[in-house]
Amino acid sequence: ANTPPWLPRQPHGLHLELSGKLPSLTHRSRSSSCTLRALLRARKTGGSPVPAGFSRVYVDLGKEKFTPELWQQRLNEGRNFVTTGPMLDLKVNNKEFGATEQMQRRPNGLIQQHYYHGVIESEFELDRVDLILDGRIFNSWTPQGVRNNAGHFVTPIESPVMHEESCWFAIRCFEKLPTGRVRFAHSAPTFVEYQESAIRPRRDQVRYLIQRCEEELARNKDVLSEAELAEYREALEFYRRQFVTAR
Repeated sequence: ANTPPWLPRQPHGLHLELSGKLPSLTHRSRSSSCTLRALLRARKTGGSPVPAGFSRVYVDLGKEKFTPELWQQRLNEGRNFVTTGPMLDLKVNNKEFGATEQMQRRPNGLIQQHYYHGVIESEFELDRVDLILDGRIFNSWTPQGVRNNAGHFVTPIESPVMHEESCWFAIRCFEKLPTGRVRFAHSAPTFVEYQESAIRPRRDQVRYLIQRCEEELARNKDVLSEAELAEYREALEFYRRQFVTAR
């Protein structure tokens, strides 16, 4: 099928913080990060211009029986991860990742900690694991996996994340294939909200979203209907309001 005129043929440049020699992600990853930091609790779902089934979303239902309604509910709660290969079996402080936790500041300026723990299973050994805090790399390391009886690599994860104010954090990993291709997995974010503070976006992130809306409005002015363009204008005004209080 021909590419629709409103779909970019090449991804925009990515400025989400990366490390190491792995290839950059598409602009979708940066948009997701920026959106989270602009106070929109977007669900982490699969979907990009790749073959059907290559990018997938898995939802943790626990021991409950599957129903479409329960699956959608757990997805909305953030109990999921997206992947093109590695499988995440992780918890945060013995709870499913993706939850929102209300907290109060500890006395004497003590710093709060959360812990990711569990395993990541992959066909090949992981090249890197990143712990993301508010859209920036908080910790990055090259893990050591162990082959299981099925011949897959099982990588244990035990990583703390420290915070003093409202924030969100997530974990992602990269699996480099012998062909050089990279597989990728990303957890849903976990939100921590202190009563004394709110999650505030950074100006550079909001500025990026404003720019994207302006670009899409200009690119689609002769393609989309007035009602469809109005959605971009509404988003643009929202991000402009966020910019006023951004840090």
